[in-house]
This record gives sequence, C-alpha cells and structure tokens, in this order.
Amino acid sequence: MTIQEIVDKILDFHPPITRPETVDVFKCGDPSAECTGIAVTCFASTRVIQKAIGLGVNFIITHEPTFFNDPEETDFLEGNRAYIEKKRLIDENGIVIWRDHDHIHGPGKPGMPVEEREFTDFIFYGIMETLGWRKFLIGSEKKPLEYRMPGRTVRDIAEELIDKLNLNGIRVIGDKNAPAEKVFITEHISGRFDNKKIKKIEDEDFDVIIPLETIDWTIAEYVLDSCTAGNPKAILSMGHFNFEEPGMKYMADKWLPELINNEVPVHFIPCADTYDYIVK
Repeated sequence: MTIQEIVDKILDFHPPITRPETVDVFKCGDPSAECTGIAVTCFASTRVIQKAIGLGVNFIITHEPTFFNDPEETDFLEGNRAYIEKKRLIDENGIVIWRDHDHIHGPGKPGMPVEEREFTDFIFYGIMETLGWRKFLIGSEKKPLEYRMPGRTVRDIAEELIDKLNLNGIRVIGDKNAPAEKVFITEHISGRFDNKKIKKIEDEDFDVIIPLETIDWTIAEYVLDSCTAGNPKAILSMGHFNFEEPGMKYMADKWLPELINNEVPVHFIPCADTYDYIVK
C-alpha cells in the first residue's frame, strides 16, 4: 500500500473540507512510496522522527506544523541548524510527512458554536475518551468541551490531568483549592472570541477553564478578579500540544488501523511534555 493510498483512505473517512485552502498536505517526501509503517504524533519533532526511523516506518502523520510556522515557509530557515538537521534526517531516511489538522478537527469555521457543528472533532473526542470523561459530558459529543464533575476540587482535576496525560506539572491561574464542578475547555485563550467566552463562563458558572494557549490580559484577568470577588475559579494551563496529543493517540489506537485493514503497522509516538518547571 502506498502512502498516497493511505492518505486517500483517511480523506474518505473524514468529512470534506469546503474552504479553498487547507494545511492538510504533504510537507515532504514522496507519497507514491510504499508504506513501511505509520507513526502518528502531535508534532513531528526531530526526536519523534528519530524514533520513527528506529521503528522502521517511513510515514509520519502529524497534527501540528513541522517547520516552526503554520504556513510552513522555509525560506527564512536558510542556515538554521535545527532545520538543517531535521531536513537531513527526513531526506536521508525517505520520510514522508503529512498533516492532519483541518480534517481531524471536523470541518467548521473558527468560533463556530458547537450546536451548529455537523461533524465530530476527533481531537476533542479523543481527549474525552482518554480522560474517561464521557460520563461527565454535558455538552455535545461532536465537540466535547463542557463537563460536570460533582465533588471535585481544582487540585483534584489538575492531578488527574498530570497523571493521565503524563505531564511534568500544570500551571494554575486562580484558586487551586476551589470547588470544581463545571469544566469548560475553551480551546485558545488568545484574545479572539475571549469576550464571548468570559460571558459564557460567567453566565453558566464554570469553575475550571482548560485552554490550549493562554494570554494574560483576557480570561486570566477575569479569573483572578472573579476569585477576589468571592466567586473562585481557576485556569489549568498545560499547553497546546500536551492537551491535543490524546486526540492523535486516539487516531493511532482506535480508528486508523481498522481503516487501513491493518495492512501496515501503526505506532503512536508522543512528543513528551513540552514544558519543564523550575519552582520556588
């Protein structure tokens, strides 16, 4: 089975992308090559590529950019030692890298209300399954972002995330000892759409906010002031790759092998925690 044939099967499995541009294209290598095995990962780091080579696979499916920027431009990387070493490994070992981002998230517009979604976001679905949180779900299965967990504290949920996602730690903004019944996965806290998210958190009384990225001047400010006003909340921030990685593991473990009739081996290669901590 060629790598292109595998990608064709994946694209048949996913709903079609209706917008004119997508990042889900081959980033390097020859897709007509016979596939010796698949490595699925969140970020095709140099270490992940080394591990894939060690496993004898020549096809890597990544969720995030490989070359340090989302359009994956490389002109500015001339002479960049990290890029040169990564590209050498890829070229010398016949590695093909293809990105599955827009499709696996389920086609939809940025900021689209969950109730308007037609297709499942398999990244957030995989997160739900990995954490064992289906029984707590109060939102839509098509994009599972809202949960109710009676009898928990912020610290309880933080420790569960550290354990199940194999993290070195987690950043807490707000009250780490607060009750934590309602959990909202906000996706990005980046300024865009944050006003709507603050209103939702306040109106629906969410206690714990789990983002992908976090800036300090929107929801984080609100959470700090909410604690001072007697309505304790907390943000649990672990980083984009750490939180979305279970969605790619779900792909490797649950649906990709069956999709290709187990014709080639499928491996999940974790990136490992993006962050380490020096604490006081």
